[in-house]
Amino acid sequence: MRPSLQRLIGVIIGVALTTGLSVTVQGQGPFAAQVQAAVNALTSGQIAFNPIRLAASAYANWGTTTGTNGYGIRDSAGTMQVKNSGGSWAAIATGGSAAPTDATYITQTANATLTNEQALSTLSSGIMRVATTTGVITALTDSSGIFANVSDETGGTGVLVGSISPALTTPTITTTETLTRDGIAATSTDGYVMQNTTAATGGVPQQKSPRMRICGTAYNSSSAMSETDCWAMENRPATVAGTTTSQWYLTASINGGAYSDVMSLTNAANLAVSTITATQVNMSSGFRSSANGTTITMPADGEVNFRNNATTGFASFRIASDIVYSWATPTITSGFSTSSPSIAGKASAFAVTIAATPGTTGVVAFNTTFTNVPSVNCTNTVTANAVQTVPTTTQVTLNGVWVANDIIRCIAIGY
Repeated sequence: MRPSLQRLIGVIIGVALTTGLSVTVQGQGPFAAQVQAAVNALTSGQIAFNPIRLAASAYANWGTTTGTNGYGIRDSAGTMQVKNSGGSWAAIATGGSAAPTDATYITQTANATLTNEQALSTLSSGIMRVATTTGVITALTDSSGIFANVSDETGGTGVLVGSISPALTTPTITTTETLTRDGIAATSTDGYVMQNTTAATGGVPQQKSPRMRICGTAYNSSSAMSETDCWAMENRPATVAGTTTSQWYLTASINGGAYSDVMSLTNAANLAVSTITATQVNMSSGFRSSANGTTITMPADGEVNFRNNATTGFASFRIASDIVYSWATPTITSGFSTSSPSIAGKASAFAVTIAATPGTTGVVAFNTTFTNVPSVNCTNTVTANAVQTVPTTTQVTLNGVWVANDIIRCIAIGY
């Protein structure tokens, strides 16, 4: 290029830079395009490159830091990656466009570049619940929340149990339940505990235990219906004379009817049975009060045996057929002496003491009525004078010769 031409171009560029004029180079000379690019770069601050080629694994950084510590775009072994300032290198989404920033993403924590994400860090600690259709996630933080979202639960709308000592409200068990307490050896240990812990008061002095109930069904051939029959047992504490007692009751219900007391046992070892018949109690082996105490047996209908096991040589007392002993308290209605005779004992075994000024006859009332006239035998145990007896079903008349302080002892046995 001639020196004069070079000087002309320099003048033109200088004027353009100082005046802000837009300069266009005319002509088709060999340097027209290059000159035009230089002029545009100097006047606009932009340099157009087409094409641009960078070396493999190169970086295009912005700011003052270059390379992997800077931010921008890089080639990572053929994978194009992008990094925001303060961020991390990540692959550029494929498909021709980046992921939208307003999509409803689920993220662990909030992200400033997203506008519609749900950050899990904003939820309370718990179990995630996904709502159908919307996909919104919420946290279930208690058992009632979990129970409300379980579709195959049984037992109503209570709460789930998740503790070592759970509190259950009206649970229903439809299969066999087994309670196992191993290794307790000879130590008395609770298995099932059914209790009422409400304190009794002066206004409500009794708080019964919960009942244990067992039920079954039976077919009634008369009504052609199935009937439900149940047994129940419970503890009935009570206040008695300034102290408390415990009474265990066994009750029964037939065909869904009211429960009736069948048997009770007190903490003082008093056993009461509402009705005992031959078909209800097998007494052939008998009851024994203790190892050497009294045994009562009923080996056959109408026969009762009393045996004192502490006596050597077998001492026993037998009642057979319809022999009747009465334990009513008898009284003297007339006679024996003009003073005040006395009587002690029971209707089946009593003693009359003759006072001063004795008579020769007297009447004793049994204060009970024998079914038949009893057999009455009396003996004067002081003077051995004979005594005649004239009994009826309600009294006995004694005749004899008595002296003061005689004692007449009598036995009365009915049948």
